[in-house]
Amino acid sequence: IYAAENVWYDIMMKGKEIMKENPNGDHLRAFEVGAHSSDQTLIAARAGFHAYCVEPSPKSFDRIYKQVLDAVTKDQSLASYVHLFQVAAGSTSEGEVDFRTMGGTGDHVGEFDMWNMKAGNPPKEFGEKKIGQVVKVPSKRLDDIMYNKLKPNELSGLEAGSNPPAIDTVFALKVDTQGFEPHVFDGLTEAIKHRKIQYIMTEYWPNGMGLLTGRDKCGAAVGILTQLLDAGYTLYALPLAVHPKGKTMMSSQ
Repeated sequence: IYAAENVWYDIMMKGKEIMKENPNGDHLRAFEVGAHSSDQTLIAARAGFHAYCVEPSPKSFDRIYKQVLDAVTKDQSLASYVHLFQVAAGSTSEGEVDFRTMGGTGDHVGEFDMWNMKAGNPPKEFGEKKIGQVVKVPSKRLDDIMYNKLKPNELSGLEAGSNPPAIDTVFALKVDTQGFEPHVFDGLTEAIKHRKIQYIMTEYWPNGMGLLTGRDKCGAAVGILTQLLDAGYTLYALPLAVHPKGKTMMSSQ
């Protein structure tokens, strides 16, 4: 299966070729929103991108920070090209959101039982590993980052990446926020309207979108597509992927 990770890698390699053909030009920008690990961010940085990583989960952010720090000890040049933000990308840059953090790929905004697709806490018998903790995380619009209104976290050992050059355009954006995507895209209205981003990849999970946003699942999901189409983007679908332990599986007809 040609998975999202393969597509991201190919886009990064395409950007690397562009930068190689124009060695005196500016470095391209890549954003990963909802990261879990540093893999995709480091692929971008090693290809020569200014790599922006937005991850709200305290446990995942700490993991990413340590992974990037380890990479920087082996290649000091990476320090200037990795920019980390411990915030929740959302529709507003005011206030905080509740965030359930387990340190896994299923961390998400709000108090929801994602395993059973309903509001409330997961069953206690699931244990700490699946339940995690609910913490408060600052909410920030991605427009504010892309339009240079918000700086990365200042982190020991990564000081060189805390004050990146101003962003003009973004070559690629990857979003995976466990159903919170409608709010993420609500915070991208200016960047999308003005085509500031060339390539956009996003998880597309209508059931999760409906649950986390409280909106009609079809309206929430189609709203993202309409926003992109209205801005002149061309849409492509990757092969269907579902959680192997999910209760409902989809099959192509």
